[in-house]
Amino acid sequence: MIFLTSAGFTNPNVFKLLKESSLKPVQRACIIANGMQPLKEKHPIALITRNYLVQKGLKEVDFYNLEFDDPNTILKYDIVTILGGNSCVLFNLVKKTGIDVQLRKMGDRGSHIIGASAGAMLLSSGNKYTKYFGSIIGITEDISEDTHGLGFTDDVLFPHYDMLLSKVKDLEQQLCRIELEHNIKIVRLKNMDFIYVDSDGNKIYIEG
Repeated sequence: MIFLTSAGFTNPNVFKLLKESSLKPVQRACIIANGMQPLKEKHPIALITRNYLVQKGLKEVDFYNLEFDDPNTILKYDIVTILGGNSCVLFNLVKKTGIDVQLRKMGDRGSHIIGASAGAMLLSSGNKYTKYFGSIIGITEDISEDTHGLGFTDDVLFPHYDMLLSKVKDLEQQLCRIELEHNIKIVRLKNMDFIYVDSDGNKIYIEG
């Protein structure tokens, strides 16, 4: 199953649904934290994610480094969690290393892939509109060489909507402006919300 989230396993229903839908026991997981610049696997969110999965009883929870690890080794995992951070760094590394091909294989065979924030953008339509989002929330980020996502869904995601709504006074008006200018529909993904794609390709939006 594919899970698009703002904050990974913050909503416990993500792991609950993942486990309930598994045809076999989930025992091995890896975490991709290359977007969490500059700390990467040492970032607090990365460490919290690892500890969470260990506490859930998984036998093996590793960090997978896009820069150094063999792309073929990722195929052994039952769960791949792709954390957010700098979407440009994340997208460029995924495309450069060819891990996107392996992730598609895993998705097609029914492995569980969880994307958090920029990781969710990677699994869906991409980060083409991140430059516009960044200007709204005061973040400057380079443009990815290839802005296309892996296309498990065609959603244009705006993660952390509720959190940012409390910080940016005219956020909704700005998002509506972008929708009109580019003829798109932006999915406002709150921190506890998630979207999942089941084994039959059905897309379900779960509100937190």
